Amino acid sequence: MRKRKTALLRTIKWAVNLLAAAAAVLGAVYVYDRGAIVSVETAPVSFGPIREVVEDTGSVASRRVTVVSARHSCTITELHVKLGDAAASGDLLLTNDSPRDAPGVRGMRAQAEGLKVRIAQAQKEADRLRSLQRGAASAQDAERALMTVNDLRAQMNAILFDIADALEDAPENTVKSPVSGLITEIFTAQGNTVMPGAPLMEITDTGDLYIKADLIESDAAKVEIGDRVILDASEKEGRIIRIDAKVREVLSELGVTQKRVTAEIETDGYPSLGADVDLSVITDERKSALLVPRKAVFSLNGRDYAFAAAERAELREVEIGLKGKDHYEVLNGLSEGESVIISPNSALRDGSRISKGSGTRRPQ
Repeated sequence: MRKRKTALLRTIKWAVNLLAAAAAVLGAVYVYDRGAIVSVETAPVSFGPIREVVEDTGSVASRRVTVVSARHSCTITELHVKLGDAAASGDLLLTNDSPRDAPGVRGMRAQAEGLKVRIAQAQKEADRLRSLQRGAASAQDAERALMTVNDLRAQMNAILFDIADALEDAPENTVKSPVSGLITEIFTAQGNTVMPGAPLMEITDTGDLYIKADLIESDAAKVEIGDRVILDASEKEGRIIRIDAKVREVLSELGVTQKRVTAEIETDGYPSLGADVDLSVITDERKSALLVPRKAVFSLNGRDYAFAAAERAELREVEIGLKGKDHYEVLNGLSEGESVIISPNSALRDGSRISKGSGTRRPQ
């Protein structure tokens, strides 16, 4: 019995020593890890200007675009303008084979021309015979010649009436520009047959241009009429002058349906009609704000944090104000003159020892 108790005590003692050794090893590893030096990159917290912007792309458009359409079915016989030509109101754009130039009308006009020649000849003969007046025979000949003239004139009047009847309410065989502007689209070609209502040409007034931008719905909610716009990163400015009240679904170039809102921008001097323009709409700005790089701030459980950098990393909850392209405004949590860690890596913890550089190194 005594031997059994002695063996049991030895076993218990061995187990306790083993656990103590394991705890010592784990503790050493824990201390070793807490002593790891994490190399980081830092940036100062300082005051400076900041702009909160909505970025997108717009294009130069005109408020007055006129599409000239076919009024009747016809075949285009000739185009009198080309793409990019300037057209004044009333300028000839194209001709077609409308009923005014149909074969039937052309035939009647040819008959009328022939009758005109015959009437002139008959009238000349009647005048000659009437000037003779030498007996009854000559008087009868003159009378018959005059009757021929009258008969030919009656035929002429009948043909002219038929021509007028054929042309009554007939469309013109020419199309003229209804406005002044630039020929920006030609939808047909010589020899094409078009139906009523088919578009023929687009004429754009280049004196009433603006920049059209289709903003993503969430971005459009931040934009107001009067907001300043920076164009093509050139510091050339424009201004928002209109925002559509209706949200439209637009298919993107990637085939994704997006909800967008159209806004109009006005500026002094425009690029070419249809040219793309990179836009930065300034929705808010401060001339002086406490700033940190965007890459220093991260979110966790719905809150924003940054690591302040001294000898050790210090996790700080921060309150963010304006969000610029490269920097954030800090309202609380950091002070001017402190430094923050940029793009903190997964090895970094609150209280980690840090040094400037990249990667993580173990103490020697």
